[in-house]
Amino acid sequence: MGYRSSWIAVAVDRRPHALRVVGLRDTGARSSDLETGLFGLALPRWYVALGSGWDFMGKINEAHAQELSAGGQAIFWTADDSSMAARVACYQDGRLLWAFDYDGKPAVTGQLPAEVEAALAEAKRCQAAEEEGVDHFYDVAHQGLKAIVGFRHDETPSGLDFEGLRPIEASEPHRTIQVGGPFRVEGILDPSGRADLIVEATRQVRVDRIQVLNFHAGELAGVVEHKGHLFSRGERRTFALQADGLLRIEISGIFTVRTYEFEADPEG
Repeated sequence: MGYRSSWIAVAVDRRPHALRVVGLRDTGARSSDLETGLFGLALPRWYVALGSGWDFMGKINEAHAQELSAGGQAIFWTADDSSMAARVACYQDGRLLWAFDYDGKPAVTGQLPAEVEAALAEAKRCQAAEEEGVDHFYDVAHQGLKAIVGFRHDETPSGLDFEGLRPIEASEPHRTIQVGGPFRVEGILDPSGRADLIVEATRQVRVDRIQVLNFHAGELAGVVEHKGHLFSRGERRTFALQADGLLRIEISGIFTVRTYEFEADPEG
């Protein structure tokens, strides 16, 4: 029957953000064996969020990797042993850097990293010396990613446990991310009316002022202001407040004014 699974990999320190983007939460369960379900794995340099099995592989998709690539790299991998089809794709700042596909024949997009190039060259060498009916190219995505990330879905990592994950329920906080200019702005909106707005610089940028405007019934109900400074890449500023209407963030600097809006609806 074989494996059917998908996973994404991001820098290990971005684990909380990765789980928010894919809409998953840690259950607290730990296991040394990979079974059917949703799992996370913290490696020395990478964090992997994985959907294992036909019913779960679709919970982790390539759009998640594209979104997670804001300000860094994110890698998406998927494979189905029953159809012998596989894909691995790497994104940075929302752009596809490279990809390797296999669905009966290999296909390459962009410049593959050395690790995947080496796996592809080895597959070609083995295929040329192999009898007809044996396929070595299907393993390129698996082995190439193992060399980069340090994990492949059909091997048990030594000394590491998988985290059990579950989808975030509708009654739990809703998150929205907007990316524009030099910023990535995330809104985490709780049904109780609590809102956390997180402003992250995707590159070094000088900010003159950040204003959070809180509207109620169409009228301005309050303003929270932060005096700006030189933001380093990846630096964050969090604003926590109560809200039941429109929240608007205005960020001003040499880039003029960037505006981001979030709709708080505690009634769901």
